[in-house]
Amino acid sequence: MKKRIVISNRLRSIKAAVKEGPGGIAPFFIDEVRESSAIRGYLGSVGSAEEARARDLVDRDAFAAAYSRLIYRLNKENSFRGWWAMDFTSKNPLHASLCKDVFDFLCVKKLMEKNPALCVLVVTDNVRLACFIRSWAAGRGIHALAEVGRSSCMLSRVKSIPFVTVAWRFVTLGLRQLAAAVFFNPRPGRVDTAIIEHFIDGSFDKDGAFRNFYFGGLSRFLDSAGKKHISCGYTVCRFSRILRKKRIFSGGTDYPLEYFASAGALPGSLLYTASCYRRIAGKRIAFDIDGEDISPLLYAQIAESFSSGQVLLNNFIYHCVLGLSKRVRPAKILYPFENRSWEKMVALAAGRNNIPIYGYQHAALIPKHVNFIMEQGEEEITPLPLKIISTGKITGDMFVEKFGFRREKVITGCALRQVIGSPEDGVKSRGAAPVNLLVTLASNLDEYVRAFRFLDSAGIAEGYNVTIRPHPGVDINKAFRIYTPVNFRFTLDTGNKLGRSLGECDIVVYASSTCALEAVAVGVPAIYLDFGNFLDTDPMFGLGENKWICRDPRIFKGLIKDIMLLDPELASRKKEKGIAYAREYFREATAENMKVFIQTS
Repeated sequence: MKKRIVISNRLRSIKAAVKEGPGGIAPFFIDEVRESSAIRGYLGSVGSAEEARARDLVDRDAFAAAYSRLIYRLNKENSFRGWWAMDFTSKNPLHASLCKDVFDFLCVKKLMEKNPALCVLVVTDNVRLACFIRSWAAGRGIHALAEVGRSSCMLSRVKSIPFVTVAWRFVTLGLRQLAAAVFFNPRPGRVDTAIIEHFIDGSFDKDGAFRNFYFGGLSRFLDSAGKKHISCGYTVCRFSRILRKKRIFSGGTDYPLEYFASAGALPGSLLYTASCYRRIAGKRIAFDIDGEDISPLLYAQIAESFSSGQVLLNNFIYHCVLGLSKRVRPAKILYPFENRSWEKMVALAAGRNNIPIYGYQHAALIPKHVNFIMEQGEEEITPLPLKIISTGKITGDMFVEKFGFRREKVITGCALRQVIGSPEDGVKSRGAAPVNLLVTLASNLDEYVRAFRFLDSAGIAEGYNVTIRPHPGVDINKAFRIYTPVNFRFTLDTGNKLGRSLGECDIVVYASSTCALEAVAVGVPAIYLDFGNFLDTDPMFGLGENKWICRDPRIFKGLIKDIMLLDPELASRKKEKGIAYAREYFREATAENMKVFIQTS
């Protein structure tokens, strides 16, 4: 029988393909799609092979290293502002799809090599990847079918038209710039520190008051130290919300970043973006991994970077920071460090006016953060801050020992966003059943669906009180629409403070959420769910105490039993080591620890 591969997200297409060529099926779910449950039910009825997992196909650590070297080579050959304005150049797997596309392709390739006699079934919503795999397979004489249903939403289809998207971005940026110039006054004078961040929904508390989402109480600390400062942000949330809260900004310390753009900034950004596209599109860029030419994936990512308006936006941010540097002349600039493309625009603009810049690592670090890996010599070519201020000693060491930054580049700081309670606040006396599980979710919709499926497969319908704490930035109802029904009872935790929720649970269950660190910091044991998919998402990958790893749902209940019956003396030692780890990971933001933010000038 001729070797076959079917790539689809629709049960109807999969059924038709299987009927056309009967035989064994080797399934691999790249994404959890709307029909995932129905597809799995059908596969069970036809006796398919066991579902493949990414971690069994591709060594995730080896891939991260190889991908980092690959992008570094591209960056070294193409180092100019327009190139850095594309997010994939930062190797970021969260804000550019290229890293995951390459990883998923390698998984499919390995699956086909392991199952030469079976029909390989790939379930994904990724149209671009499906087309590439079909073309790649066809070039090797493999019968390939790719039928991936696209979104039926008219707005999504309109947004996919390049000219429309860029034009809309240009118009909205112009309106924002105009509104900022009209409504925000007075102009700030010279300051010690200019904080540049994003203004998101989380930048406003429940009463509508503005707060530094990434920097917590730093503004109050700078005020108490007599250091004049301003906070500037590109508005990711709706700009109308900023205008409605204009009174919040009227004190002359908080500004939308658009306020500092010159009259010619936006037209200049558009012209420069067009010239960059011509420069990049005219090049033949070699891009291969594991002996395979994957340049079509690279070209598709480059095209998306331009057509989505990302390059235009980042170049506009560059001009905004140029204006800020000239008009305010801060002694230093501070921004949240994730090594993203917009941050590089900040670094390049500040460097042009000789303003020292400092990056603050504001969140947990995980192995999935390929964007933090620095190859030998990469710091010299990459627009980076002068220093990186970490949330604690452990994260500072990770930058050096795990990601390859020079030791002198990193300063140990403290956690401005995370509020770590005292151990007695979060420790619940372990008692009889039912066991209280707090499932903390973060990251993305795919994580939600995989967590529901994992817990369902674990069989926790009886004997457990399950509380799900979703991330405020992800609509959990979308996950319910993809994975339904959920076969265990649960309650949603959306209004409680985390400290209270931790005080009411026996064990925290997580896949990538930093809430797990806050749990371990107060002595609550944690279970990391490794779904076996794209890279490693554990923010506590360096911790071996008071944290357990579960890779198979069939052992989940046994793991809970082991934790609940743990010898009290051993449990106490594990708890103490976990607390010490978490408190060095997220150091407390005391006045003494926060001095690092004014001693770096």
